[in-house]
Amino acid sequence: MPTTIELATLTRILTLAYCLGLTACASLSIPKQPSTDYIAELLQQHQFDSALQAIDQWQANDPANLDLPQQRKHITQAISQFESDALHKVQQLEASGQWQDAKQEYELALDTLPASQSLQNAYSEFSVRWVKYVNGLKEDLDVAQAKHWLNISGEIKALYHAAPNDQDARRWQLSSDSEREKLAQRLIDYGLAHEDNQHFGTAALRYDLAYRLAPGELTKPYHDRAANTLAQRKAKQKKIAKQDQQRQQSKLSELLAEFDQYLAEAEFQLAKQTLSAMEVIDANAPEVSARKAQWQQQRNIALEQAILEGKKFYTQGEFESAISVWTGALQLDPENKELKENIQRAEKFRENLKRLKQGS
Repeated sequence: MPTTIELATLTRILTLAYCLGLTACASLSIPKQPSTDYIAELLQQHQFDSALQAIDQWQANDPANLDLPQQRKHITQAISQFESDALHKVQQLEASGQWQDAKQEYELALDTLPASQSLQNAYSEFSVRWVKYVNGLKEDLDVAQAKHWLNISGEIKALYHAAPNDQDARRWQLSSDSEREKLAQRLIDYGLAHEDNQHFGTAALRYDLAYRLAPGELTKPYHDRAANTLAQRKAKQKKIAKQDQQRQQSKLSELLAEFDQYLAEAEFQLAKQTLSAMEVIDANAPEVSARKAQWQQQRNIALEQAILEGKKFYTQGEFESAISVWTGALQLDPENKELKENIQRAEKFRENLKRLKQGS
């Protein structure tokens, strides 16, 4: 009985033969005179080569016909549209994980336009991604299987030690040893491939897993290499972390100096922004907590002074000055209820005063 792959191959051959047969028949029945309907029918059937052959034949018979170049351009546009539609469709299929359907669409499109360079290039790139995807799945499954054998290795050993002559115990022990060795070899192969791609960290993880799965002469050299790689990686990460910490500390020192300057100049908004930047670096640092308390204390003092100054202007009937002082203070505490009420009251008296002056 033929396999699915053999049936798919046979279907492709028959489809291609059918298309070639249609093309040959169409070529034999090319009208002697230029026919727009004939070209339209060929384009509808995606018989682009036949359409171009018809144009070539008519052009040879009637070189002065000015309509033929326009029809040729129309065919070229149809070919471009077909390529674009085909690429869009396969990209959607690939994005949704329908790799086999995307592969078939590429092959059907290339059967229709075998000379299309854009389709050939896209299909080549797709094939590389497809192989990489499939190999990635295989690797993931092997890693999962290796971890599975590690998880049950204790139970297998316990069973075998408890009953070494038991048939099931021996079967599990032999199966475990065989499968673990095969998986270890594949994990080493994966590690070598990752090294070729400069993915040394991933390679080290594969080597380490291979050794834990089947410790021995085969995996020991790779385990040593993995240990060296992981140690170097850890040292590098530690160095980077230390450098980051030093940069953060340096930046924090700069922000502390800026904060102190802003606060000395009573620039509370700028000081608050600087304080927020310091909290992003290290909100729990003692110097940051101290600056936060300092800002709140001085802000409250400035706020109280502004409220009292505004009240002084208010009692003297200088409502504009009072409103100006309180509005500025509101920037220090936008949700301050007392300031908002004072401003509303001063604005009301200011409007009443204006109306009185206008009435007199």
